[in-house]
Amino acid sequence: MNQQEMDFWVDLARTEINAAVTMILMTVDTNPSLQLLPPIMKLPGSATMVCSTPVSTSQTSAVSPEQMTASTASSIRDSNTAITLPTDAPAADADADAALADISDQTWGAIANHRLSNSASLLEVRPALISGYLVKRTGMRVEDAPVVMEVNMVHTDQVPRAYEPLLREMLSHFRGLGTLARARGVVDRETDVRPWHVAAAEKAVRALYLLM
Repeated sequence: MNQQEMDFWVDLARTEINAAVTMILMTVDTNPSLQLLPPIMKLPGSATMVCSTPVSTSQTSAVSPEQMTASTASSIRDSNTAITLPTDAPAADADADAALADISDQTWGAIANHRLSNSASLLEVRPALISGYLVKRTGMRVEDAPVVMEVNMVHTDQVPRAYEPLLREMLSHFRGLGTLARARGVVDRETDVRPWHVAAAEKAVRALYLLM
């Protein structure tokens, strides 16, 4: 985000007189330079040995067609008697105060010790106020590399000592919006860490690009 765009949003927030507005500008990079690579898997020496598979002999016992037909008919009768009829009890109404939570979600926020550049040009260095990452585990195996999204805070009216608590709060909100995106099917449930609003904005930009 360049300085001209930042000044535009700041001036727009100052024109609001009917409500108290706190301006926070943030940028995200869904394809950051930071990548978390899994460790190299080393096969044990015993795994490279050639194993011989014994040949099993053919089974001599066989089931006659009469026995198979009788057992199949009895199993069908047993399954039919186990069927329960649906009840006429009304379904419980949805709780208006219900909250969406993914108990299997493994997403973390990380605060960087250094400030990342907020410039799109390699020749200009414009560090952000504070930087962090949203990290999500993509699988239970060791070779499943986590996916990372970069988050930068580029403008706020808060004092510098409040940057880190504010970014922690924003990362927590992004984590919740990521759960919403996976629940709505906006992103992949396993391999995407993008929050709902970021994924929706990127899809809208791509659709507009394809239409032009």
